[in-house]
Amino acid sequence: MFEFLWTFETLPLNGWNFFKIADKYGLPDGKKKSDRCCDYLKLKPTQKIAKEQKWEIEFTGITVLESWNRMFHICERGTSYLTTRGTVKVHPIAYWTEQDVYRYIEENEIPLNPAYSKYKVKRLGCVPCTSYKTWREQLARMDPKLYAIISERYFNQPLLNRFTGPQSLETKVIE
Repeated sequence: MFEFLWTFETLPLNGWNFFKIADKYGLPDGKKKSDRCCDYLKLKPTQKIAKEQKWEIEFTGITVLESWNRMFHICERGTSYLTTRGTVKVHPIAYWTEQDVYRYIEENEIPLNPAYSKYKVKRLGCVPCTSYKTWREQLARMDPKLYAIISERYFNQPLLNRFTGPQSLETKVIE
């Protein structure tokens, strides 16, 4: 069983959040250079801690089956490589299947994040992420209020329930 000697929490740098990034750069759409959210909310904070802690190796838990981008990236660079920051990045489970991952979790009694069963998803990422095909369906199911905010703010699409609530059925008397 794994035992972690320390944990680190990364926080967005300089007050960045999803909405500030989307307002400035647009919503992530899965295309190259649209992943500013990942840069500002995950990558840069992690790089800051790695530099402060003088990490030499970065381990990930990604597999090639998660996305085409990850598959091509790992197939091109391999399961370990030197990054531009001078650390070695290692993807030890890159070629595992989903069954391999769950078997390992079970055999080693690793606690599973309860969000997997709560939201009935196979992968967890940033909740408001809009850079994959089924983001609308997943976000509408996981967080309907956040879905409504994003739809209204960035797509000018107010949701139907805004007009079908009890208030919309009231007749206003005009004198």
